[in-house]
This record gives sequence, C-alpha cells and structure tokens, in this order.
Amino acid sequence: MIKIIVRVSEVVLLIVAIAITLKVLALNAEFIDRDNKIKRCYKIYNRLVKAANQSAPKLLIEQNNGINSYASLHGRIIVLYTGFIDYAKNDDELALLIGHELSHYILEHKFFPIVSVEDSIQNKKEELNADKLGAFLMLQAGYDVCKARYYWKRFFDTRPDIVENPSHPENIYRFYNLNMPWCQ
Repeated sequence: MIKIIVRVSEVVLLIVAIAITLKVLALNAEFIDRDNKIKRCYKIYNRLVKAANQSAPKLLIEQNNGINSYASLHGRIIVLYTGFIDYAKNDDELALLIGHELSHYILEHKFFPIVSVEDSIQNKKEELNADKLGAFLMLQAGYDVCKARYYWKRFFDTRPDIVENPSHPENIYRFYNLNMPWCQ
C-alpha cells in the first residue's frame, strides 16, 4: 500500500513538473513571438520611411498592453504600444498603422484638444488624411492595403468600448475610406 502511494505521488509530481515546463515553454514562445513582431515593426518602419523619401522621427516601442500608437512632432518620435503590435494580425496591418503615424509626422499634424465641434472635425480630417497618406506609403513600400484595412473592421467589431472617439473617425468609416478600386 505504501509503495502505491509513493508511486502515485511520484506521478503527481511528474505531472506538475510537466505542466510547469509546458507553461514556461508557452511563455517563452510568447516572448519570442513578440520579439519577432517588434523586429518586424522596425523593418516595416524602415521600408515606409524609404518610401516617404524624407527624414523621419525615431520609432519607439513602449511596453503597454493598450492598443494605441501616436506621433509626437516636438519629440520627433513615433510610439507603438506592444498591445497594438500584438493586436495586428500581419505585416500589412502593422504597416497600415505605422504608416498612419508616420504620415501624421510628415503632414505636421498637431493634435488639438477637443473643446469645440470644429476641433473634433479638424482632428478627424487629419486622421483621415494620415490614413490616406499612410496607405500611399504602404503601396510604395509593397504592402497590401486591401488586406490591411480589415484591421479597422476587426477593431470596430471587437472593441465597441473605444469606437466612439471625438478625435478619431469611426473605425468602420476608416475601413471604407481605404476601399481602393482594386479591393474586393
């Protein structure tokens, strides 16, 4: 009887050890995947900068689970959150958003605090202009705008909590705004 209990406890310990090992391997795989995505972001950024054919700000990756990115004219930086990188499904989607932020920089957009309807309209116009220039840069750099634009549709479908934003157009509108003639 004691031998059976010892054997059962050895099996339980073995199962626990295997479970812990699998968890560690899964975490390592997640970090490796994120590292690869971050490296791809820099590669995509460099291709888009080359397509823009002008000086560009520095690209920074911020450890933050939010799905966000922004361009700072005065700081000469573009910041991507790791949550944004994780949400993107492919290089085309990463290029869509990196190109968008790079376009804010190129077009010298300044974010206006929303204190009036006119401020909201101005910010939304600048967002759509950054979308369009970003799409042009994507095409110049060899990325697929038709595939990438589904980012906005997925964002609209899965994140209704942040669909309403006074400084940005609705995501579903952004999806249709990037409907190129050759997209099906």
